Amino acid sequence: MKKIPTTLPDLFSFVRRGLIYRSHKLLDPILLPLYRRTIPRKVAAMRRTEHIRVAFVVPELGVWKTERLFAAMLKHPRFCPQIMVVPATEVPKSADAVLQYVQKKGYPYIDLRQRRQSISKAADPHIVFYQKPYDYSLPNRYNFRQIPGALFCFATYGFHTVRLSEVQETPLTEACWQVYFENELTMIESEAVQHRHIGNNIVTGLPMGDDLSRPLSSYPNPWKEMNDGKRRKRIIWAPHHSVAVEGKTDIDYSTFLQYADFMLDMARKTSDTVQWAFKPHPLLRANLEKCWKKEQIDNYYHLWATLPNTQLELGSYQGLFMHSDAMIHDCSSFIVEYMFTKNPVLYLVKNDLHRHTLNSFALQAFLLHEHAEESSKIAHFIDDIVAGHDAMKEEREKYYNEQLMPPGDKTACENIIAAILGE
Repeated sequence: MKKIPTTLPDLFSFVRRGLIYRSHKLLDPILLPLYRRTIPRKVAAMRRTEHIRVAFVVPELGVWKTERLFAAMLKHPRFCPQIMVVPATEVPKSADAVLQYVQKKGYPYIDLRQRRQSISKAADPHIVFYQKPYDYSLPNRYNFRQIPGALFCFATYGFHTVRLSEVQETPLTEACWQVYFENELTMIESEAVQHRHIGNNIVTGLPMGDDLSRPLSSYPNPWKEMNDGKRRKRIIWAPHHSVAVEGKTDIDYSTFLQYADFMLDMARKTSDTVQWAFKPHPLLRANLEKCWKKEQIDNYYHLWATLPNTQLELGSYQGLFMHSDAMIHDCSSFIVEYMFTKNPVLYLVKNDLHRHTLNSFALQAFLLHEHAEESSKIAHFIDDIVAGHDAMKEEREKYYNEQLMPPGDKTACENIIAAILGE
């Protein structure tokens, strides 16, 4: 008789997650206001401290957008920053890449996966920075609720581009002492969709903006050398992860299933004129498992990694962006991020969700994209890139100067450090 595999561990995990979720829903309205009443006392004590301990919780390398702030604090006499290497629930093995990266850079870190400790016991931080504001992105032991003695600051992992309360207002952002914004426009529009205004939003610019505003020579060039030594136009294809969610979510952006074969075909056809980088969202592979077999996914990714004029990029992408000539994508966060390159960019339009959810800041950037609803427009865009045509170059440069520069003639990191110290 064939043995039936047990599902009790999965069932236990499911029930446990449900209980944690319900307990948070019940207790947060009571505990968060009580916690916020302790913030002034914590701030006063922190600012009197000679060396301020700051924990950066980093489960994923690709969305760690506060590295420049971490580096600035390392050089500052008042701060003692450390990286907390923790597992991510969405991308379980991503912490391995984080550990390798911080070891290579020589950053101070604690691998909490080895210690099986809480952040509070391991680092006793005055301030904690998280990458994402969502409860589901980390195991519960590393949740902000487990560090009641700390202050929380948050700089989002993507620019503020959408007008959705579930993105702008989470239990973590409500617990935060300071939440940082790129400009006055994004802060005002975020507050417009928040149900509670608790005065913790500050316009400083974002560290990722600093990271995308450096001289070109400061970015490592990840584009591979072509065998023939010929310089081709470098185009990035960056598909969103929201496959197989038709009508089920407000982020139903993905056009991957529509264009997957076409884009691979275009890469082959343009082998003499274009060098391609496939930069999928970190969650795309996992979500593809809902509609593709593992062998099909593996084969598809392998082709992008091995064709003569293509490469697969799964990690940090600042250098990839800055050394590129153009991008094709359907990701809301990249609508603004790629504007820092001032290069031509094409958005693959699936529906009207972007027009309803984008804030004014992002909508201005969206209108500086070319748009495609069908494959023929993608092919036309590629032809323009190869020919060197760029109709909106001046408009993109104007947007960069007026919307993307941090306030006060300082970097965002300088503004954030000043805000923390009360200067």
